[in-house]
Amino acid sequence: MMPTFRTIRRFSSKVAELSQLAARDYEDILQCAVPAFSGLFQPAVDHDISRLLVRFGVFHGLVKLRMHTTSSIILLWNNTIRLASALRHFRDVICSQFNTVETPSEQQKRRRIAAAQPADTIRATETSSGPRNVKFNLNTPKFHSFGDYAAYVEMGVTLDSVTTGYVSRHLAASAGGKLTS
Repeated sequence: MMPTFRTIRRFSSKVAELSQLAARDYEDILQCAVPAFSGLFQPAVDHDISRLLVRFGVFHGLVKLRMHTTSSIILLWNNTIRLASALRHFRDVICSQFNTVETPSEQQKRRRIAAAQPADTIRATETSSGPRNVKFNLNTPKFHSFGDYAAYVEMGVTLDSVTTGYVSRHLAASAGGKLTS
């Protein structure tokens, strides 16, 4: 029911099962997420989810800027703090209200991995017939790197090609080699 736009390509019917997405795909999904999710949940949850999606949109917009000023970097720092708070609220309050399970493709991938392992190392949960319960996980490199984006911008690092190894070396060099990984 979502209208199409000239610059946004049509998604498949199951966005959750898309794989090998490019940055532009994530951007397109984010731009359509607020109206697509609006009204799907109870009002309190709906408001929190919309606010989280808007925080992601603002964060993305600030990170994507080609040139920054002191004011835009301060906005990025402040929005990063708000985004982190909204993500923790989403994990602790919103997610606990829902029972989430693997998508069919995640379930098939788990089964393929289990089938490739020796029989004595396979656990019952890896081969169970039904989808496994999953929890929203903030302990991933992608989420941990959000807190560093404003620092990257202040250092003049372009975010389209940044790696954690480069930033660690750059920070260590600027600190006189006093940082350890």
